[in-house]
Amino acid sequence: MDTISIIGEYELLQRISEGDERAFAIIFRRHLKVLLPYLNKLGREDGILIIEVTFTTVWLCRDELPRIRYFREWILALAASGLIDIIRYKLVAECFGGNNNWKQLHEHQGSGGVDIIDKLTVRRGLIYVLNRLFGLSPAGIGKVRSLSITAVLRSIKSPLNVVRRAINRDKARR
Repeated sequence: MDTISIIGEYELLQRISEGDERAFAIIFRRHLKVLLPYLNKLGREDGILIIEVTFTTVWLCRDELPRIRYFREWILALAASGLIDIIRYKLVAECFGGNNNWKQLHEHQGSGGVDIIDKLTVRRGLIYVLNRLFGLSPAGIGKVRSLSITAVLRSIKSPLNVVRRAINRDKARR
């Protein structure tokens, strides 16, 4: 057994922050055992993707590793975030079915009764639905729709103002 494999986690994280690939390999093997039971439920491709993204993030953030107090929880949170992203993107892809019918997304979420949203342009309505109903961030929407974050933020602002005005008018009538 290699002496580096019996070193404590803090020391390994310290070594990784200095660029030690052997220490990274040990951390990878240790924490892969923790992640695999959860990720195997997703299917092979998605599980592998989440593992790759999680450990790539660990390597890219290696300078910060010695300051992370609860490393195991941090790495589980990274994997969970990756899982949520995959589920969201799959749901969006499933709802689109190859087209841009954002009203299907709107109906899929059970958001009937919000007639204002139906009056938005297709692009703004889609961005509004992805942000408000699916919880995608502007960066996530930009990735899904191949738009800049600035364009997404402008497209979110306009529908929100329309919805707020409609709500205020409705309150004033009562």
